[in-house]
This record gives sequence, structure tokens and C-alpha cells, in this order.
Amino acid sequence: MGNASSSGTKQRRWPKRIILVRHGESEKYNSQKGIEQAKKAGELSRGVVGKSKVYFYVSPFLRTRETLNEIGAAFSSSEITGVSEECRLREMDYAKFNNIEKMEEYKKEV
Repeated sequence: MGNASSSGTKQRRWPKRIILVRHGESEKYNSQKGIEQAKKAGELSRGVVGKSKVYFYVSPFLRTRETLNEIGAAFSSSEITGVSEECRLREMDYAKFNNIEKMEEYKKEV
């Protein structure tokens, strides 16, 4: 990935911007309000990136994939260069970080 420099080595290309979006309002699945929130996030993201290509990373939860479907609808398929499910993008139990022993247990889980 990247462009060749004059020396023939590849240079890493960094994204122009990273937009983080949490899933819409939900219980187990996105509520109707959550779906509307995701559509709005798609519209706003579209406004930010213009006609640039986009790549999506999504956590493995159903509600986040539902949110991605609504956000992705704001972009044409030719503008979406890829989608990756990333398990490290999941909710965390921050209480584990208040206790050193629990933090060590969490590190072993991950």
C-alpha cells in the first residue's frame, strides 16, 4: 500500500481523515430512532468527505453492522473501497481499568 518514492521504496499513505461513529440508539438491535441517527450520520459523513473514497471498519456486533448499512447508503459503491470487521472495536468495560488485577485479567482476555 502506498506510493513509490523516487528511491523506489513504498511510502505509507495515511488517510486524510478518520471519522468515528458509535452505533445508533439501541437495546439489542437499533431502534427506529437509532436507524434515523445512522442515516443522519451517513449524510453528515458524506458532507465531510465529499467525493473522496471511504473505507469502513466496524465492530462485530449486529447493531454496528446495521448502523454501517445506513451510513454506507449515503455513498455509492464506487466510493466505498472496503469494509472490515474489527473485533478490537467493541465496547469495553472501563470498570476493569479501575482495578489493577481486573486490568491484568482483561489483558489476558484480549
